[in-house]
Amino acid sequence: MRVIESSWQYTATDLGQLTPEHQEKILEALEASATLRSSTARDEHGQAMRTITLVEYTSPLGIPRRAVVHHAMEGSEIVDFDDDAEAEAHYETEVRAIATAAGEPAWDECDVAGLALIPYTWTRFTRSPEGEWQLAERGCGRLGEEIDDRWARVNTVAEAADVLLDVAADRQGRDNVDAALCAAIGSPAPEAADAVRIEVTGDDGHGEHTTVVQRKVPLHTPTDQEIADFRQMMQRIDDAQRREAEEEFYAYSD
Repeated sequence: MRVIESSWQYTATDLGQLTPEHQEKILEALEASATLRSSTARDEHGQAMRTITLVEYTSPLGIPRRAVVHHAMEGSEIVDFDDDAEAEAHYETEVRAIATAAGEPAWDECDVAGLALIPYTWTRFTRSPEGEWQLAERGCGRLGEEIDDRWARVNTVAEAADVLLDVAADRQGRDNVDAALCAAIGSPAPEAADAVRIEVTGDDGHGEHTTVVQRKVPLHTPTDQEIADFRQMMQRIDDAQRREAEEEFYAYSD
């Protein structure tokens, strides 16, 4: 095993085992390598945050070799081998080590047995009191991770749909209260909805499929006391914002 490049340990060049010129030629040869295996972790935008790849390449001396290439936000490392079995073992060890260190599922795409973590996508719809459904939000998640503040780890598409429906129904219930109170005092109001629907698509080991769940959400009719309290709260907010604006004006005018 040779450490060709590393952000975390001495390289073969540092130790005098490779000349800088030979190291550069190896790096050039690796640019034409063929990927054999790969594991990837992505952020919420779908961008790769970490990849560990097993590649095959031909060394500058014309010898077939395999290398494990690790790229992450905190650094990178390239380790190569002349023994294929050692390269395979090192690849799997590195992938498993990251999963263990994370303390929770760490990979979006992974070919090491028992560590595959398959993403899912979800869509939230709301239904107006007039009966029209409209798209409200889209997102994605990973099986094995917690959703929102529910402390619920979901391992199947159906579990993800049920938890996301709970979250959506709670949020819409609060929005319905705000909408009713704002309308009562003549303020701009969020849209009320009498139902929410969640569609989740993913592969939890049974092939890609979609689960659809929906729930009615009660509209809110505020009491006179709720309206009075809400009006007072909005007035306090307006007064505070007006004072801040006046203080800022006088601070800049001095």
